Order: sequence, then structure tokens, then C-alpha cells
Amino acid sequence: MRSDPMFADLLDEFPELASENVVIEKELYAHFGLLFFSFALVEHSLINFAVFEAVGKGFQNGAIRSRAEWENTFDQNFNRAKSLSLGNLIKSVKSIPEIASEIEEISAVKSNRDYFAHHFFRDEIAYFKSDQRGWLLLNKLRDVRHQTHNLEDLLKRKFDLMCKRFNLPRPTADQLASVLADYEEDSMNAASRGTVKFGWES
Repeated sequence: MRSDPMFADLLDEFPELASENVVIEKELYAHFGLLFFSFALVEHSLINFAVFEAVGKGFQNGAIRSRAEWENTFDQNFNRAKSLSLGNLIKSVKSIPEIASEIEEISAVKSNRDYFAHHFFRDEIAYFKSDQRGWLLLNKLRDVRHQTHNLEDLLKRKFDLMCKRFNLPRPTADQLASVLADYEEDSMNAASRGTVKFGWES
């Protein structure tokens, strides 16, 4: 199957699939994870829209006049946005002008996400049982992942436009690197202390 021209793009992206020792069933699980990571990126982009629109409006109407008010507005809206289901999150941002025309595409990605979350393993399990069928499924997973990545790239550009409308500065590369370094340090400290607690653990 790997020699079939229809899989050329898949092999270009993941050359390890050309190995004679590749286990297609394992690859399907891995590519499912990659796809869900793409869905998560879109969801986080929508959270950014919800949060920074609130911050931008706060600056515009004078409700935010200090760093403390900025941080409070950010924290309140971030906590609210991340608590919403994806459907309600989409509803909360659909009137933002920069993405109003993209809501149909966003909703289509949500439908895909819902299918993969609730139906994929039950409905497509037969494709895991054969390399021939597995290659077909891998290729289709790639298509959905690229569709989702394309939307996320578009949302990044739209987010920049919204920030320009509100005259909000974007974080610098150094600032983002500092935040990631803090996360890394926190996780390393938790691991060394034996106090690791994952988000789903109460």
C-alpha cells in the first residue's frame, strides 16, 4: 500500500511510514492524537478571541485603566471561556466581526471533532484490523487534520486583525518563551517532588 501514489503526500509528511516494520494500527492511534491536538488548537484560538475581545472592549470603554484591572478582566474571561463547551464557545464569539464569516467553517470542524470524540472508534474499528484499510484511514485522518490546521492558521491571522482593531499589543517571542519556560519549570518541579497532578484529577 505504501507504494500507491495516493499515499505520496502522507509519506512525504511522515517518512517513517515507509519502514517495513511500521505497525499501522499503532500509527492510527498516534494520528488520532495528532488530529485531536489540532482540534485543541482551534478551540484555544477561539478562547483567545473571547478573552481578548473582552479586554479590548474594556480598554475602549474605560473599564480597564490599570494593570490590575487588565489582569482581572483577562483572568475572569479566560476562566469563563475555558469552562464553556465548544458549542457554547462558538456561540460566544460568533458576533466578533473578524470571524463572523468563518463560523460555518468553525462549526464544520466542531462537527468533525464531535464525531471523532464520540463515534470514531466504534464506527471505524474495522479499518484498524487490516493494513490495507488502515492506510486508507490514515490518509483520511491526514485530510481532516490539514483542514483543521488551515482553519487554525486562518484564525491566527484573524486574531491579529482583531488585536489591531483594539490596538492591543501582541506578546513578543521572548514573552511567550518565558511563559513556556515557567510551565516547563513547574512540571519539572512537580515531577521531582512527586506531586504531579493532571488536569482531569480532582
